[in-house]
Amino acid sequence: MKSFTMPGEMEINTYIFLVSLLAASLIVSLLVTKGLINRFTRQNIMAIPNNRSSHDRAVPVGGGWVIVGLTIIAWLIFKWPFSNAADIAVLVGIIVLAMLSWRDDKQPLPIVIRLIAQLAAIGSALYLLPENKLIFMQILPLWADRLLVAICWLWFINLFNFMDGIDGISGVEIIQISAGIGVVVVFGAINSINLEVLTIITGATAGFLWWNWHKAKIFLGDVGAITIGYVLGWLLIQLAAEGQLAAALILPLYYLVDATFTLLKRMFTGQKFWHAHKQHAYQRASHIAGSHSVIVIRLIVLNVFLLTMALWSISQPFAAIIVALIATIVTYFLLPLGHGKKGAE
Repeated sequence: MKSFTMPGEMEINTYIFLVSLLAASLIVSLLVTKGLINRFTRQNIMAIPNNRSSHDRAVPVGGGWVIVGLTIIAWLIFKWPFSNAADIAVLVGIIVLAMLSWRDDKQPLPIVIRLIAQLAAIGSALYLLPENKLIFMQILPLWADRLLVAICWLWFINLFNFMDGIDGISGVEIIQISAGIGVVVVFGAINSINLEVLTIITGATAGFLWWNWHKAKIFLGDVGAITIGYVLGWLLIQLAAEGQLAAALILPLYYLVDATFTLLKRMFTGQKFWHAHKQHAYQRASHIAGSHSVIVIRLIVLNVFLLTMALWSISQPFAAIIVALIATIVTYFLLPLGHGKKGAE
């Protein structure tokens, strides 16, 4: 069990550099995303509303490219020279999944092709992960540890895509997870996770979120949701491999709970759970409240609490994850309640 390490030990120049990276990536993302809106609108690369949509007009899709692109640049600059072969595999996985998901955004691909690509990206990274990096606290043998991690990572990639259903929600989640990992890295004195990459992901997402806030002018698309879900999954795995499994579970906990509970509910009620739907708690809540932004703001409050619990988990992992889980489950059930029925905006 680790205790807190105050971040003041970092040099002031490091703080200045990270703040500069954050500001630069935010500004670049703001400008590039605006360009993408214009480009994809002209090219008619749009998400067309249907009976499962939470929007009522055609919106350009593919804004995730700006976050993915800046992530690739950060990976190449700040992880060079690559000392860990798994980081090379992840970089290749990012590029392959981005290209395939972009193709899927423009013309849907068979689910088998998408799953094979995701499994290949996951398997290559985990195969090259050093054997001493066990995720589940050495409870399981290596093969079982890797198999369970692969299943969880695959589920995380796809649930991240499933949960990207209202304006602003995934932008907020990306910022909370990437910034949260960074905070845990600093306070937990973890040296193996790159703060520069986390900072650029956070800044790039903040710039994108400006244009994705309700009413959104552009969506992430699969190129964003699938690829960024893959990247965040890897970063959470790295955090868990450094002994911070509780924090790695706490930071994305709302997405994990909502996606998993909704899936189980659909399975047990005999619905075709693999079909698209509007039954996630946040979707029902936004429809009842008549607003996307009010629901996302409430999730921001929960995410701030989860980040606090992630920090507490450095010294008290079991207590922190129990409190975080209770708060998240309560939010899941209460989120769609307490609103006058107005209909979706």
